[in-house]
Formats: sequence, C-alpha cells, structure tokens
Amino acid sequence: MLEIKDLSDVTLNLCVEVGKTVKPFGYLLKLKEGDIIPLDKTIEEFLSIKINGQRFGVGELIVVNDKFGVKVIDLD
Repeated sequence: MLEIKDLSDVTLNLCVEVGKTVKPFGYLLKLKEGDIIPLDKTIEEFLSIKINGQRFGVGELIVVNDKFGVKVIDLD
C-alpha cells in the first residue's frame, strides 16, 4: 500500500504568481532594461501559489535576510 511518505521525493513545479497582464507582442519587443510592466494586482494583495499550474493556496511577499520569500496564508 502506498503511503504519503513514499511521495516525498516527487518533484513538482511550484509557482508564485505576483500578477498578470496582457500586452501585444510589439510592446514586448520594445521593452528595455529598467522598464516597468504594470500588473493587475496591488502590493497589498495576496499572491497565488500554484503547483503544476493548479492553484494550491495564497501567500504574501516577505523579505528574509535580504531575500524574497512567500509566507503561506491559506491552502485551497
């Protein structure tokens, strides 16, 4: 019988979505270093945590030892 601990070595794609936008390809071609791409979320909103493309939960952006991290707020 398979137990949950048997899955501990399975690799999954974990993605944290900060926001999204839709732009024409021409817009992307004109991007240069220092440009800002506006997104659909504000800094106060939660981030979407996705595993293999499926929403798994929400989190908030934090800074730990000068590096960014995500604090898990809720799991779906």
